Amino acid sequence: MNIDVFKNVVAPRNQVLWLILAFQSGFMNAGGYLAVHRFVSHITGYGTYVGVALAQKQYLGAFEMALAPLFFLAGAIVAGWIVDRKMILGEAPNIEGGIITLAALNLFIYLGEFSEYLGTFGEPLVLQRDFLLLFILCFACGLQNGLFAGATKGQIRTTHLTGPVTDLGINISKILTLRSGDPERSQLIAMNWLRVKIIVAFSGGSLIAALVFTELTYEGFAVPCAISLYLVWYIRRLNHSHELEKRSATATTIVPAEPKSAPNKVEAS
Repeated sequence: MNIDVFKNVVAPRNQVLWLILAFQSGFMNAGGYLAVHRFVSHITGYGTYVGVALAQKQYLGAFEMALAPLFFLAGAIVAGWIVDRKMILGEAPNIEGGIITLAALNLFIYLGEFSEYLGTFGEPLVLQRDFLLLFILCFACGLQNGLFAGATKGQIRTTHLTGPVTDLGINISKILTLRSGDPERSQLIAMNWLRVKIIVAFSGGSLIAALVFTELTYEGFAVPCAISLYLVWYIRRLNHSHELEKRSATATTIVPAEPKSAPNKVEAS
């Protein structure tokens, strides 16, 4: 995978990727909340859960809540191993492998419904099988967030809205400060519109998830599984298009040498 594909994050074809990922994150986050009553695409609230549990002397609960961020962290570590580490070593990042792993995790949850291993959808977070689902979803979201945060040098984060909303506000101040026609101002406006779209896509995924999971329960996780498989194809398409553009650009820069003119014959006097 050529990481240069994602260099221009506001390119329309890349924006499609970011919005699909944000939709998928919103869908999984809502699914996790409806299934085990915890958000899974970010770990902001888990510190609070741990503190409250410790104050109430619920030590086992505090320990289990502390594990959720660790699984999110583990997902991010795996993403860094297959993307950032390979970039440092000068190797091709394995983004496709990360996306396939996301599909496999959602498929595992989907199949868990048929085996009845995951129990009753929406039951209180008290049984080991409920925590297993929570940890799998946290790992998946950490993996997804890390894959493209590394690939875009931190410009794109699709599993939570805290960072995008913060950047949105900071950039609004910069836009109001810079003069009209400034290239940096135009770039900031483009990035802000992208962040607005990501926020809408994430919220839209949550809305659709609420409708889907109400009818299908755990089977609703087949949707992010299908999305991940589609993304494998889409990323390959992006990479193929990028390679074709590179070859075309290289061909146009090669200028054929002009043929040498034959030497003038000297006429005999």
